[in-house]
Order: sequence, then C-alpha cells, then structure tokens
Amino acid sequence: MPITVVPHPVSLGWSDFSPVRALSNNEDAHIDPGYEVENRPIRKVGSHWMLAETLELRVHPRARVLRSASQTDELLAHEQGHYDIGILAARALARDLATIGAATPAALKHALDAAFDLHTRTRLGPIQQAYDHDTNHSRNAQEQQRWARLIAAALASTSATAINNLTL
Repeated sequence: MPITVVPHPVSLGWSDFSPVRALSNNEDAHIDPGYEVENRPIRKVGSHWMLAETLELRVHPRARVLRSASQTDELLAHEQGHYDIGILAARALARDLATIGAATPAALKHALDAAFDLHTRTRLGPIQQAYDHDTNHSRNAQEQQRWARLIAAALASTSATAINNLTL
C-alpha cells in the first residue's frame, strides 16, 4: 500500500518562521515537524482492518525564530536539518503504517497511534537532541557538515531506517 510522504514546503525560508520573544535551551530558532494523515476511509482486507490503499502523510513545519536572532544561512540550514530529519521520520512511519492491520477498527486506531508515537516521539526526539548536541545548535561547523551529509544520504535513500546510528 503506497503511503506518500508530502512535505510542504520542501525547503524552508525565514518566511516560514514565526518571530517569538523567547525560546528554551539557548536556541535562536526552533522547528517541530507537524504530521497529518489524509482522512480516508479504512478498509477490510481479509479479516483485518487497514488504512486506505493509498494516502498522503503530510509534513509541515511549526517554526519559530527569536526576534533578536541573526537570521543567517547557517542557522536556516541547521533548522532545515531538523525539518529533514522529521521528513525521514515520516518516511519510516509511512512504511510501518502501510503494513499495520488489526481485527477491529478500534484496534487499528490503537496500533496506528502506537506507530505514530514510536516514530514521531520516541525515536525522533533523541535524533533531534543528538543533532543539536553534536552541532551545538549549528555553531560547530564541522559537525554541522557531517550531519548535513548524513541527512542528505538518508533523504536520497527511499529505505533509510537510521541516521547517525539512531533508528528512525
């Protein structure tokens, strides 16, 4: 069952960020990827309920920037990295969603919620934290370049299951 991951936008610009007075964790900007599954009727396949045969998993940024921050190309590239990691998590989630079946619609909802939590909270959080830690929120240029290469390689693969040895 093809579930298509559709990021919008694909590339971030500073116009995608809402200015704020304060952010936590010594950050100049912050992005949380948002996820939305297209609302399509579930279907019965044999004795199991599954998602629709085709649907979209949409990814969008919830981005904020400090009003006082310098909106540099380097910082924007770092935030794009966070967004791209979120897109990679959506791809892993889509692969799981395509295979989930359950005996009842309620059990299907429970299984889908568990998959969503696994990929967008349990696994995504530690990857985003490692990215910020390693790059010092974009300030470590060497680590930022290393992560940029890892992210680009994972995005180029349709079957990436990990980044920097962390499972998506």
